[in-house]
This record gives sequence, C-alpha cells and structure tokens, in this order.
Amino acid sequence: MPSFTASLYRLLLRAKKLPNNSSVPNSVKWFRDMNLQTPHPILLGKCKFAGSVMHGVPLVTITPPLPADDKTILFLHGGGFVGGPHLLHWIMAARIATAANCRLVAVNYPLAPETVFPDALNLIQQIYLHLRPQHKQIIALGDSAGGNLATALTLKLRDENLPMPDKLALISPALDLNLENPDIDELEKADAMLNRQALKTLRGAYAGNTPLTHQYVSPLFAPLHNLPPTLLLCGSAELFYPDCRLFAQKVQECGGNISFYTGNQMFHDWTLFPLLPEAAKAIAKIGEFVKEG
Repeated sequence: MPSFTASLYRLLLRAKKLPNNSSVPNSVKWFRDMNLQTPHPILLGKCKFAGSVMHGVPLVTITPPLPADDKTILFLHGGGFVGGPHLLHWIMAARIATAANCRLVAVNYPLAPETVFPDALNLIQQIYLHLRPQHKQIIALGDSAGGNLATALTLKLRDENLPMPDKLALISPALDLNLENPDIDELEKADAMLNRQALKTLRGAYAGNTPLTHQYVSPLFAPLHNLPPTLLLCGSAELFYPDCRLFAQKVQECGGNISFYTGNQMFHDWTLFPLLPEAAKAIAKIGEFVKEG
C-alpha cells in the first residue's frame, strides 16, 4: 500500500495534472511556469553549488560535504523536453548527490520547441566529452525526458565508439515517444501527473521532422547491447511503466546488466517529492548503485 504521504501527493498532482490539449504553447507554459534555472541554497540542504557555462550551456555543480573524488553524476532534468529544471529537481539532485556522496553536474540543456532534435543531444554529448577526461567515473542520470536524453547519449557514444558513462541511472524515463504500447491504455486514468494526448503534442515539438522510431528519439527501438550497468526506476501507476518494463527485458535479452526498480503504485517521477517515504527509499537505491564498484 502507498504511504499516506503518497496518497496526499497523488491528490495534489491530479489537481495540477498536465492538461489535455493540442496546443504546444499551452503545454510549454504548463512546464515552464515551474522553471527554476538556478537553485536556492535552502533547497540543497548541506550541499553547495556553483554555476558555470560550457559550450554555451549553463551547468550547476552540486557538491555534498566531503564528496568522493572518483565519481561524478551528470544529471539531465525532465520537463517534457520543453521545461525544467524546477524546484523539485534541485531538491532531488541534492538528495541524490548526498546519498551517493559525490558531486553532481546538472545540465540546463536548450529546450524545445526553440531547439529541435538532435541539437540538444549533440550539445549534451559535447559537454560529456569535455568532462570525461576530468573525472574517473561518470554516471549518467536523468528523469523523464532527461532519462530519454541520458539513454540516447549513452547509445550515441556507444555507436560512435566513444567512451560511455560508467553507469546509467534512469528515473521514469520516456523511452518510446510513440506511446502506442497497448498496456498504456489501462494506466491512463491511473497516472496522476501525465496526459498521453498532451505528451503526443509535445513530442513533435522535440523531434521535429525526425521519425519517432529513430533510436535516439525513442531508445526502445535501438539495439540495446553493450550498455553500461543500468538502474531503471519506474512507478507501476505511470504511463511509462510498460515501456520501461519492456526496455529492461530487452537489455536482459542482450545480456546486459540492468536492475529494474518498481515503485509500487507510484506516480511519475515520484523521487522528486520531499517527505515521501517511497522517494527516500528510491533515492537510497540510486545512492547505493552509484557507490558500487
């Protein structure tokens, strides 16, 4: 059974749920009204932060007290490719950096519809390759749309014979922008945050003229061999759950090392929410995953 706090969050999320409309500007506004490009120190607990710019893209480095020197998390935020980061992203990022005891570099990548695929992905790759020689281990981490980008980045690096992240951690990732998996049907009413029709509107703003089956747009269509150790977290009551489950199965069939952590009856991106016991457990799991090896 979900905790009382989870039930309360579910009610609040339903009141603010992404509206069902066919207007890109309206959906973009829904995401961007929550934007917070730079964190306030009060959101980060004992962590410190510093801003920088790389390849014209703003970065925020979050550092917990006495971080390990051998690991760095590269964090790509969610927001439907059109928004973010927002207040809850910074809270979650600091909690993950603390749980993993390592620095976290958040990338404020350019957003759609002003930036269309593959421009944001290419910039993220440039940033990653710039950071790679400076860090012993890099863990790529993304939530929702950021999970899509973290996966696409890893696949692109693999395909180009470039050094991949040492690990990949995905929180409620959008892995198939087609959203046509028949198992999604029964989850449409259960999902407290996402709206399928609105997401179908936004995907065009991101993909542009690129087919939705392109492996870097919808990583579920990619060959999934030779990926780094992967942790995939998804709530069982969100639209992306069927595709996440299928992704995990395909990686396993390719002989990959993937752990699939299911948030029982959890809503999309539940790790974002403070005071939620289920979020604390999931963040602890991410911290353990980063620290291993």
